[in-house]
Amino acid sequence: GSELLDTLPMLVVERPGSRINPLAKHAVRLQVATPDVSSTRVREQLKIGGSVSGLVSPSVAMLLV
Repeated sequence: GSELLDTLPMLVVERPGSRINPLAKHAVRLQVATPDVSSTRVREQLKIGGSVSGLVSPSVAMLLV
């Protein structure tokens, strides 16, 4: 675990309410506008056969089906 954090460059997408592991010395932060949708919610919808319309883009929804 710590070997990876010490040696590998990482691209980290920042999300509201999350924080980057301070041990990731080579982390490059990428700030982008992200939807306020958790992956857990998307997975739960898929598990029960529900729709993910409005939760993810149409192109992503096609990949999840």
